[in-house]
Amino acid sequence: MVLLSAFLLGVLHMQAETEFRDAYMSKLVDGSRITVWGELIKMEPTEYGNRGTLSDCYINFGEGVIPCNDIMVYTSNDQYQIGQIHKIIGKVNMFSKARNEGNFDSYAYYQSLKIDFAIDEEESDLLQENGNPLRMALNSLRQGIGSVYNSCLKEKAAGFYRAMVLGDKAELDKALKDLFLIGGISHILAISGLHVSVLGRGVYRVFRNTGAGFALAGVSGGALLILYCIMVGGSTSTVRAVGMLLLFFLSQSLGRSYDMLNALGGMGLFLLWKNPFLIENSGFWFSITALVGVGAVGSEMSQWSIGENKGDKKRSFERSGLWMSLGITLSTLPVTALSYYEVSVYSALVNFVILPLLTPVFCLAVVCGGLGVLGMSYDVLAYLLLPCQWLLTFYEWVCELVSKFPYATVTCGKPKLWQVVVYYLVLLSGIYLMRLFRKNKEFMKRKIVFASIMVSCMLCIFFPKAKPFEISFLDVGQGDGIYISAGDGTTYFIDGGSSSVDGVGEYRILPFLKAKGVSKIDYWFVSHCDLDHVSGLYEMIENGYKIEHIVLHELCSIDENQEELICLASNAGIKVIHMEVGHRICSSDMEITCIGPTGEMIQTDEVDRNENSLVLQVEWRPKILDKKFTALFAGDISVDVENELCKSSVLERVDLLKANHHGSNYSNGENWLATTCPRFIVISCSDNNRYGHPGPKAIERMEAIGAEIFCTMENGQITFPLIQ
Repeated sequence: MVLLSAFLLGVLHMQAETEFRDAYMSKLVDGSRITVWGELIKMEPTEYGNRGTLSDCYINFGEGVIPCNDIMVYTSNDQYQIGQIHKIIGKVNMFSKARNEGNFDSYAYYQSLKIDFAIDEEESDLLQENGNPLRMALNSLRQGIGSVYNSCLKEKAAGFYRAMVLGDKAELDKALKDLFLIGGISHILAISGLHVSVLGRGVYRVFRNTGAGFALAGVSGGALLILYCIMVGGSTSTVRAVGMLLLFFLSQSLGRSYDMLNALGGMGLFLLWKNPFLIENSGFWFSITALVGVGAVGSEMSQWSIGENKGDKKRSFERSGLWMSLGITLSTLPVTALSYYEVSVYSALVNFVILPLLTPVFCLAVVCGGLGVLGMSYDVLAYLLLPCQWLLTFYEWVCELVSKFPYATVTCGKPKLWQVVVYYLVLLSGIYLMRLFRKNKEFMKRKIVFASIMVSCMLCIFFPKAKPFEISFLDVGQGDGIYISAGDGTTYFIDGGSSSVDGVGEYRILPFLKAKGVSKIDYWFVSHCDLDHVSGLYEMIENGYKIEHIVLHELCSIDENQEELICLASNAGIKVIHMEVGHRICSSDMEITCIGPTGEMIQTDEVDRNENSLVLQVEWRPKILDKKFTALFAGDISVDVENELCKSSVLERVDLLKANHHGSNYSNGENWLATTCPRFIVISCSDNNRYGHPGPKAIERMEAIGAEIFCTMENGQITFPLIQ
């Protein structure tokens, strides 16, 4: 009854918070001009200016002022200080939802943090210069410690320790972050229970060793933790860790025992009551499941005696950090798969190696930062911080070494909800069985139970997922990017570039493929080498994504862009093949045929590559079904080339047509549309592009044949399941 009542109370609280949000969000219009008030609690630089966060906010809608959740502010003002209260006038900037499967959803992420929208500052007034003296003092301390790291450490190390000690990731090296992700140690870049425990317990032990009572030591350690939490921005993991340690200090003062899992549950409920939208925040679940891995999974493994004798030397190994690392890995694996769509196979081993060294070096970094603020010479601090520099070098070496191991990372795709549920049920059942077998002296039985648990858990997440036949048109902005799954395990991609989106390969194409569980592309077709068709492909090759073949047209003249592509492919060990009219690439269920351009259509002008675009006809005909589906992709050809192809008698009616040249008026002619007579037409272009795509005349011609038209700038990713 208590649990049911608590659940119902939580539902009612969630409903109240949702209604509070809807009261003002329903009145906001993207781009509208509004006035807001709030206290600045965070400010960080970006490549486009500064980005701040306002708390205790109010919005003026004209008819009245109403309170709201936190607001993000984009500003070019460098004079803002943490703790000041501002009145800001600007335009509403709504967070965007993910345009493709697997892409970052800023709308969902910021709403889970109770930051509902952003505002682009136009005017501002400082209402209270000395708004919150505590925040201002702590921010000055944070900036001072950051300056010590910037002055005494190399650039990469300074960014690393600013992130780990101060929670400031603005200067964190991206290559380092990616390397740590491969090694499975990216969690050390965020302030978590390990960092908080080092500080809080350190102060607590100092006071206890000097003869102070439990209460005084707990108050001193707790006060330091609360100040540290405010200084670093109070992330979810930091608040959780501080709260749990405060409960530990309280238990010591009251003479009660401390149970980590109960403390974790209490802080989890506290955080969800404060912000029920955290239920959709991956950081919250990482924080919770990691502690479950320590307190339940890892601890049970470490207590589970495999050796027959109590004095067996294996016991020291079983109680080592390796079991805890393995427990954390097992507990967080589904959350990792849901967030990154791939997992580090050797993360438990890497954490076992690197975590013991983290505590002393973290303490050294904190002490040196404090000494620098107090006025110690930076020259002296540079020598004192050398171990911090060496540690980072060692971490990089370990992660680089692991990245060369076979299957260092496994692309598992985004798991389904049932997979996650079954995984945790298996894991919990395994822990229960471990307890039952804890006193069993038959070594082989224990070994079988342990192996069964591990294999069952891995199958839940890594069991091969069926990749049915589909054609997905990715929203890449002004460009093309088309993924095709043959349904028999063969994967294809056509083009992949953008002239309006930076990093389209890294931030739109690659996350999509990972979410699909696609670790390689068998054939990547390039219609032509304009950057809006290949810029993302360049990035994919440079990032080491596995591509078996790149397919180009045989008769097209080689220009600078194509030479660069062939050179990149050659250096990456990718085979480049060329197609002529009539050539086919086939799998068991799919056939892709080159139908153009013919030799007579090839243009010699190297500046205009559009007319020489590779024209592909895709036919899917599964053996188990008496159906087929055809699609046509013709790059950026113009009406003139379209008419030549119509004369060549190679065209037939198709089910799906990718609109030529992003729906340009000078393509997609009447003759072309009448000959192909598609049921569906997809246009790939960006909103408000300078070319005016899609052209209104082209749209009229498409509508005249009765085709159903889809556009990526309106719909985002467009996926055809094809078989109704």
